Amino acid sequence: TRAEFVKMLAMAVGAEVNAEDTQNATEFSDVTSGEWYVPYINWAAEAGVVTGKSAGVFAPDEEVTREEIAKMISLASGWLANEAAAATAASSLSDFSAISDWAQNGVAALHARGVVSGDEAGAFNPDDYATRAEVAKMLCATI
Repeated sequence: TRAEFVKMLAMAVGAEVNAEDTQNATEFSDVTSGEWYVPYINWAAEAGVVTGKSAGVFAPDEEVTREEIAKMISLASGWLANEAAAATAASSLSDFSAISDWAQNGVAALHARGVVSGDEAGAFNPDDYATRAEVAKMLCATI
C-alpha cells in the first residue's frame, strides 16, 4: 500500500522518524491519528516526497503504482532527471508517453540509474501496481 511503501522508503533512506509519534496531526484528511503510518506519512510530506493523491488526501490503504514509486524514490534520493535522461527513457520505454506528466522526471531518473527498465516488450507499465519484488528491487538499488 502507499502507507507501507512510505515506511519502507523512510527506512531505506535512513530518515529519522519517531515511530511512536502516531498522534501528530497530518495535513491529509484520510490519515487518522493513532495509526502506525502517521509518522512516516508526516516525514514524507515534510520532506517533499509526497503531496497526496489529491488535495488533502493521501490514500494510505491504496495500492501503490510503479510511477508513484519512481517519483517518491527520485524525490527522497534527490535524483533529478536531466533532459538527456528523460529523452533516453522516452526512447527506451515503449510506453513513456503513458507515464503521467508529474511522474516522468522520476521514472527517467530511475531509468538513467538502472533502477527501472522496461519489461520484455519495453514497457514500464506506469499504472500497474508494484509487486513486493519490484519494490524490493527498486529500494535496494536506491540504497
